Amino acid sequence: MAMICELRFFEALAADIGAGPALQLCAFFSGRSCYVPEEFRPDHTFCKLLGEHAFLKLIATRGGETLNPPALDLKPLRNAGKVLLLSRHKLPVRTVANIVGLTPRRISQLIDEFRREGMTEFSALIDGAYQDFQSSPEVEP
Repeated sequence: MAMICELRFFEALAADIGAGPALQLCAFFSGRSCYVPEEFRPDHTFCKLLGEHAFLKLIATRGGETLNPPALDLKPLRNAGKVLLLSRHKLPVRTVANIVGLTPRRISQLIDEFRREGMTEFSALIDGAYQDFQSSPEVEP
């Protein structure tokens, strides 16, 4: 999942400047690239956004670099958690898809993504439940 790479970037940035400033930087730039200057200027956008202390840390660790901070859209992770939770209740695929706002095909894609990322235990839980409720009768609300 691309989200794994985004989280790794965020963790590394948070280790450099702190979690709060890293979150602010990612939210502010939301997937757009930004250049970190090599010298401190108190009127710089980073200083205003992150504060002087975090900006100085950013310059010390990443000065002269162009960063590509992730937008950190956590909705796919929330959706995967919802799919797992709902699958424990043996709900039909169509019902889960309607609740989560995904198609049954997207549920299968999530399982495949988990497998590719080596999250086989998690994908097996979803896949097993998916197979169970795939064969269960559809319950209309």
